[in-house]
Amino acid sequence: MPSGDTTMSLISELFGRSPIGPLVEHTKKVHECVKQVTPLMEACVREDYEEIHRLQDKVSKLEYEADLLDFMQVRRSDLTRDFILESNASAGKIKMAMAGTEPINGSGTLFELVFNARQDISTGTTEIAITESRFNEYKPQSAVSSAKVVVAGSATKELGLSQNFPNPFNPETVIQFSIPQATHVKVDILNSLGQKVATLADGYKEPGSYRVGWDGTDNQGNPVANGIYFYRLVTEECTVVKKMLLIK
Repeated sequence: MPSGDTTMSLISELFGRSPIGPLVEHTKKVHECVKQVTPLMEACVREDYEEIHRLQDKVSKLEYEADLLDFMQVRRSDLTRDFILESNASAGKIKMAMAGTEPINGSGTLFELVFNARQDISTGTTEIAITESRFNEYKPQSAVSSAKVVVAGSATKELGLSQNFPNPFNPETVIQFSIPQATHVKVDILNSLGQKVATLADGYKEPGSYRVGWDGTDNQGNPVANGIYFYRLVTEECTVVKKMLLIK
């Protein structure tokens, strides 16, 4: 997990019949962390289990406050790296499903959900709740677990350019930056030869945190080739450049 993440370990409860054995009870242990994150800071939620018996498919439903958090993506864990994973988010609700060709056993993280604190909020407390969880074909368990995140607006004190997310990407990615004072801002995409491919932002901005997206096309709308690209933030005071990788 990236350093600085706010991580809530949500260890859920399963009551059901193993495909090859008797009733198996998994003890529920919920660890809640109340932490403060600032706008555009990444917050991750893990779903962990002490014991996993012959898991072959899993469905989870979650709810969160969309006014405070933006849902970004679901990440597989080492346990589920070979599973097919699908997710759908709308109006503060997420449904995700994963399935594998072979059952897995063990303990640990099944998946990780990534959120960003919204940049257009001042402060607030939100709950990320796993409202339903189902293993294999057994009856879903409701009101599984929850954790809280405190989102607090804060003044930007220094120029910042975050690593694009996701990276590597195909074909879309998001670039986040912050400026401590009003200034002219330009964000360009450069190829490996240092040639400008696209301009994502070019204008005057007030102090704060911002993000821009790139869809893997040049300024004429043509898709660019696979490979290493650079994104460059230029203000009246300085220039910052970072690297990213486009894989199709």
